[in-house]
Amino acid sequence: MDSETLLTSLGQRFEAGLAIGATWISDLSAAVAAHPWLSAAALLVFGLGFALSRSVLAAIATSFIAIAAIVGADPVTDPVKQRVFSVGCLVAIILTSLALALARRRRQRLADEKAKLLSDMAELQRLYDREVTWRRAAGDPAPPPESARTN
Repeated sequence: MDSETLLTSLGQRFEAGLAIGATWISDLSAAVAAHPWLSAAALLVFGLGFALSRSVLAAIATSFIAIAAIVGADPVTDPVKQRVFSVGCLVAIILTSLALALARRRRQRLADEKAKLLSDMAELQRLYDREVTWRRAAGDPAPPPESARTN
């Protein structure tokens, strides 16, 4: 396959994708104009979801679900739009699941780090207590109280 043919083929597919995207955006604009309260609620849910999760994957999934709520308010009769809608819903579910899995993994890693730090702290406390015991047994005076050290 010639590189020129490949570039021509990719260019044609990109133009077709842009045409579909432009049609979809115009349909979305019409749906937003037809349902302003639903659009405002979807925008609010998207903003709230992004602010709470601070995750790009969750924001992308939430934005698709918000758009799907607006577009889904009217029946979709075009088979291409139905397919895009179905695939988009599946992608949104996958992205949401991935974001949740990543959050779960991060929480588990932090819990493991916390347990290790607590274990290390307990070991240090045990060593400190042994040192204090040995020093007291050797006759070293106890450290002065905090009030005597600040003068």
